[in-house]
Amino acid sequence: MKWYALNKKYVHYLKQYDSIVPNIDYTGKLKCFLGIIIKSSSSGLDYFAPLTSYKPKFKDMSNDIDFFRLIGNNGKIYGAIDVNNMIPVPKSEYTEITFDNLSDFRDFSM
Repeated sequence: MKWYALNKKYVHYLKQYDSIVPNIDYTGKLKCFLGIIIKSSSSGLDYFAPLTSYKPKFKDMSNDIDFFRLIGNNGKIYGAIDVNNMIPVPKSEYTEITFDNLSDFRDFSM
């Protein structure tokens, strides 16, 4: 599983046209996106699904084609992947997150 950071300006651009595009900047914290879900050779865009933090309603929800809970080995639900909220992103507007560049995207001094 790979994680990605999207260019903030690009995400703000998308938000002008679609209210379902998630906020990604949380004062030093970063909303990550999960892998490239779909690659479109015709449009040159890749589609990413946002990760969302845990919400109590997730206990009553089950995994489905458009929603997947992230559950640890201990049974705790840590968050979810909202496949139905995928967004199109050109290759120039995303960066893979690795241990080497993680501090470029998130401030851990808080």
